[in-house]
Amino acid sequence: MKKTIEIECPDGYKPIYNAKTGNVEIVPENIMGRIKTYEDARDYLGYLFNSEIHYTESVKALAKLQTILDALNEKHKFNLLTGTVWYPWVRFFRMKSVPKDAEVIGHFRYQGEKFALVGGDAHDGGDAGLGFFFSDYGVGYAYSDVGMFACKSEEIAKYVSTQFGKLVFDACFARHFKGEEFEWLD
Repeated sequence: MKKTIEIECPDGYKPIYNAKTGNVEIVPENIMGRIKTYEDARDYLGYLFNSEIHYTESVKALAKLQTILDALNEKHKFNLLTGTVWYPWVRFFRMKSVPKDAEVIGHFRYQGEKFALVGGDAHDGGDAGLGFFFSDYGVGYAYSDVGMFACKSEEIAKYVSTQFGKLVFDACFARHFKGEEFEWLD
């Protein structure tokens, strides 16, 4: 038998029934308010983690990111031919070259030199070909954006590049590091 109850929640929150515990939980309405860690995403989706499997750091980061994206995209079905797809984008800079307005999300040391990892950016789809010119760089400049971690909105892609930027970096680059030549500093 189902019963309807009325619950008053603070602004930005909603009641959700947790079938595992049998309790009603007050959670943020926005999915980004609920998914702050890999564990949050795993729990949200009900995924189990097999800690006995040993992968490289890049593969571990990639698997965690996919779980996080599954949760943040809330079962959004992407279409290869229509719609806009957004991708989180991270960059890194030598400490003396970090732009003043950059959102630094971490620091790492590589081959003895300190770098800043910058997040908070997103790109949509791809721009390339003879018909594409980006006028800020002149008539002869064309480029292509290629994304790997599809997000259903720019807001989610920017969130991923900031909140999970280190995982994005690790998924792309960790397999190239040997021994102590790379380390996260914070």
